[in-house]
Amino acid sequence: KNKNAVKLFEKLVDEFANYGKKNKFVPVYLFMPQKDDLSFIKQKGPYYSDFIENISKKLHVIDLTDYLIERNDLDEVYSDDNEYGGHYSSFGNKIIAEIIYKDLKEKGLLKNIK
Repeated sequence: KNKNAVKLFEKLVDEFANYGKKNKFVPVYLFMPQKDDLSFIKQKGPYYSDFIENISKKLHVIDLTDYLIERNDLDEVYSDDNEYGGHYSSFGNKIIAEIIYKDLKEKGLLKNIK
């Protein structure tokens, strides 16, 4: 809704992407939705698709939404016992680590790691 905030965030992403290029590493943007984000997206669809599409041209993006949205155990994935579910539990962190590892490995972004 706030176009200036989105532009500012895109500029920050640009800085990060340029810093990665300059320092010879692949920058990764990880979108980690809260539990209430997943509920909203299920009802109304992703509200950030244009943003992700734009930044995907500049750096590698991992959006956890697709991995989490259909899970039936979100109360175990998130540690907070409230509607927002902002923090991930140790179980959720393990799931996320596996997703990130698999994604980076499939994209060839992990070197010398087995």
